[in-house]
Amino acid sequence: MLLLGTPLSPKLSSRSPVLEEALNNARREFESSQAGQCRAREAGLGIGRKYHPFDLKTSAPKEASEAQAGLSTHFDTLEQNASERHQGLREISPRMLRVLGVLHNFVIKRSDGSTAANRFFGQKHQELFPWLNRISKRAESSLNSQAPTN
Repeated sequence: MLLLGTPLSPKLSSRSPVLEEALNNARREFESSQAGQCRAREAGLGIGRKYHPFDLKTSAPKEASEAQAGLSTHFDTLEQNASERHQGLREISPRMLRVLGVLHNFVIKRSDGSTAANRFFGQKHQELFPWLNRISKRAESSLNSQAPTN
């Protein structure tokens, strides 16, 4: 199973520095996304605590001004989080989105060993990286054989 937190096997990473870089970028994005989700969750919980009409420790009713003062910080955190997330989404190129789609469909496996492509097409497919390696070697040899000799 390919997980964002696991290193690539030395065999794959030595053959594909582009893949290694893409996975490192994906790891950083994943960690950043997790941190953002934690901030958003805490802000949501903070809103729930501050917006409650009664003081949770003394059970005394709260004034509206008390609730308002604490809410603005939590809403600011949520707004900043949404802004950062939106900024990050604009930075994903269409090509990177297609690559991530291929990785999702053909590489990432469930605990039963199936990929999204297995489940969608109802059949087993070739492993992606060995297949890419074979076709790239074929393309390279084809280009070498077509090169003019002097």
